[in-house]
Amino acid sequence: MRMGRSRFITMSFLLLVFFIFLKIYQHNRIVTTVYKKQKIERIKGKLKKKKNSLLVTLYKLKGQQRVREKAYELGMRSLKPSQIMTVTRT
Repeated sequence: MRMGRSRFITMSFLLLVFFIFLKIYQHNRIVTTVYKKQKIERIKGKLKKKKNSLLVTLYKLKGQQRVREKAYELGMRSLKPSQIMTVTRT
């Protein structure tokens, strides 16, 4: 009987040590995952700022005044009614 009791205590102790290490491992995984999540959130915030900056640039480039300026730089001018020629097909 004595042998059975000491074996039970040894097995209980080993099981307790196993669960302690399992809990430490679990805690480590949770902490690692939280750090990864925070890093992803920071990257997400930076990407949102970049997106907003690019959208502002896009809207500036699409603005009517910018189009007029670019057309003027390229030598495009408004037509006068006398410059318009009509071509008819006969």
